Amino acid sequence: SDISLPTKLLSRPGLVIPARALLAGSTTTCKVQVTDSARNRAGESSVTIQVNSPPEGGSCEATVNNGTSLDIDHFSFSCSDWSDPDSGDAPLWYRYVLMKLDTDGTTLVEDVALSRWVEQSTFTASSIPAGDASSYYRKNIRVYVRDSAIGIQAISSTDVVVSVYPPGRSSLSTKGGIENVAGDLIDEQVSTAVEEGDIAKTVSMVSTIVKLLEEDDEDQSATVNQTAKRIRNKSIKKQLLKSSKSVCQNVSSESEVEQSSSLLRSIAAKPAEISEEMQEELMETTKKMLENIKTNDLPVSATVAKDILESTTNVMLATKVTENGTVSTEDSASEANKLTTEEKTRRANLAKQYTKTLSDVTTSLAKSLVPGESTTISTGDVELVTEKQYTDSMKSAPTTFTINTTSSGSSNKPSPSFTVDPNVFSTSNFTGVEILTTEFYKMKVNIFSFAEKNTTKTSSPESEIVVLSFKKDDGSEIKVNGSAPIDITIPIKEDTTATIPTSSPTAAPTAPGKKAVNYTRKCRYFDESRDEWSTGGCTVKETHSTHTVCTCTHLTAFSSADQETESEDSQESAAESSGEAAGKKAVKLLIVFIVIAVVGGLFVGGAAAWKYMTGSRAQVGAMVPENSDVELSPVGRPGEQPTV
Repeated sequence: SDISLPTKLLSRPGLVIPARALLAGSTTTCKVQVTDSARNRAGESSVTIQVNSPPEGGSCEATVNNGTSLDIDHFSFSCSDWSDPDSGDAPLWYRYVLMKLDTDGTTLVEDVALSRWVEQSTFTASSIPAGDASSYYRKNIRVYVRDSAIGIQAISSTDVVVSVYPPGRSSLSTKGGIENVAGDLIDEQVSTAVEEGDIAKTVSMVSTIVKLLEEDDEDQSATVNQTAKRIRNKSIKKQLLKSSKSVCQNVSSESEVEQSSSLLRSIAAKPAEISEEMQEELMETTKKMLENIKTNDLPVSATVAKDILESTTNVMLATKVTENGTVSTEDSASEANKLTTEEKTRRANLAKQYTKTLSDVTTSLAKSLVPGESTTISTGDVELVTEKQYTDSMKSAPTTFTINTTSSGSSNKPSPSFTVDPNVFSTSNFTGVEILTTEFYKMKVNIFSFAEKNTTKTSSPESEIVVLSFKKDDGSEIKVNGSAPIDITIPIKEDTTATIPTSSPTAAPTAPGKKAVNYTRKCRYFDESRDEWSTGGCTVKETHSTHTVCTCTHLTAFSSADQETESEDSQESAAESSGEAAGKKAVKLLIVFIVIAVVGGLFVGGAAAWKYMTGSRAQVGAMVPENSDVELSPVGRPGEQPTV
C-alpha cells in the first residue's frame, strides 16, 4: 500500500523517510518521478527497501528472582529460543534495563541500564535498588533483544519481574549504620567498578546507594533531624560523584551515554542534597560528557536528554534551596540583594553552563530528525522542543513557533509562542539555509533570579522564561538581531493570576514619608554579557492578567515582570491614600479651627476696646464745667469737631 508523505518533502530533489514510517519486516518500493515542465519531459526511478525484522519466538526469565538490595551479584537472568527471521542463525545481542513508573503512575519508562549490549543470553546484575512497599518491592527488568544489524525497528523486548527488598534496620545497625554501609559500598564496589571500566556496575551500585539513603530518610523521618540527614546525604553523594564522574566524562558508546546520564540523574535527584561544590562538579561533568558525545558523533535519545535536563535543572534549583530544605520560589529584588557579589557571579556562571547544556542537547536531538519532525522533552520544570523545518515557507508569511503541552496549567492561559516576521528569514544570515533547526524551551524556575532588580512578586508573579534560537543543520546558531520584529507570548507562572498594571498608583505607601507605588509591566531579556535583565530592543505590545505579548528585535531568554516605581504624585497626596491620611486631615482641620478662633477672638476684643475708649472720652467731656479753661483735643472722625 502507498505511504503518505508530507507534500513539502516531495518538492525536494532528495527524499528522507521519517523514522518508524516503514513497518519492520516489510518490503517497500520507493518510486521517484521527476518532471521538467518547461520542456515537457519526465522520468522516473525506483528502489526497493527490505526492512529488517526483529528477533522473535523467545523468552527471558529470572533464575534468581528475590533478595535484598545489598545482595551483590545475586539476581540472575536467562534468555532462550530467540531467533532472527531474516538470517536464521545470526548472533543476537541482549541488554537489561531497570524500569520505573513515569509521572503518570501507569507507564513504565527506563530508569537504570543494568548492562550494555552483550552477546551472552545470560546475565547477573551487580545490584538492584530495592522496590517500593506500595508495589510489594517488585522491580521490572526489561530485556531488549536485537540482531547484529543495529536498527531501531529490529528490536524486541520482554519484561521480567523480581522482588528486591530493602535491608532491615537491624542489618544496617550491625554493619555500623547507613554511613558505614554506603562508605563500604563506595570503597569496595563503586571504586573497583570504575577502575575496571565497568560502567554498568558503577551505575547499578550508585543507584542502590541512593535508594538506601531514600529508604533511611523515610524510615527515620519522625525521629532524626532533617537538617542532619541532608548534611549526611550531601556528604555521601559528594563521595559518589567524586568516585564515578570519570566514567561519565569519558563516554565512547551509545550505551555508556545512556548509563552515564542515568547515573548523574540519580545523584542529583534531590536539589536539597546538592552542595555548592557538587553543583560545579555536576555541570562540569555534564559538559565533558556532551563534548565526548559530539566528538564521537554519538546519538542522544529522548531518555538521555530527559536525564540530562533533570540533573542540570536540579543543580539550578539547588541554588535556591532554603535553610529548611525547600526550594524557594521567591524571585524578588530583595532576595537577590541578599547575595554577595561572588555568589551572584557563581550563579551567573551556572546559568550560562545550564543554557549551553540545553543548546548542546538540542543539537544532538536534531541529528535524528528530518524536516517536519519535532521532539519534546519535559521534566516538569523545563520543557524543551526541538524542530526541523524547511525555510522556504517561512519567507512568505509570519511563522509561529509554539510549545503545545498538556502541562501548561490553567486552560485560559495561552501557550508560549514566537511569531517571526518573514523578513527575518530574508536577511543575509539565512542565505543558503534551506533546513532550519529551532530550539524552543520554557522554564518555570527563574534561573536568573540572582539578577532581579526593582521587581516584586506581591503585585504580579514572575512569568515563565521562554527561549527561542535558530540553528543551521550543522548546529551553528543563526543570529537575527535587529532584522525584523518578533512577537513573543509569555505566560505568567502556572496556577497564578496577575492584575493588569495601570498608570495610577496601585499600592499605598508602606511607611510615613514614602510615596505611593506604580507597577509597570515590562518586557525584558537576559543579557549574558552583563549578567542582568534588560529591556533593550523589547516593547510591550499587549498586557493581560494571564500573559504578556512582547515585541522584540532579537532572540534570547525572555520574561515579563512588573517593575516597581514611586508615584510622581506629591508625598501629601500619596499619604492621603494610606491609613494615616485621616489623622493628617484631622490635624489640619484642628489648626484651621484654632486660627479661626484666634482671629475671631482678636476681632471681638478689638471691637470691645474701641467701644471702651470712645465711651471713656465722652465721660471725660461730661465732667468738664461750662466755663472751664480746659481745652480738649479733637476726637472722632476726621473733620469732625467734638461738642464740649
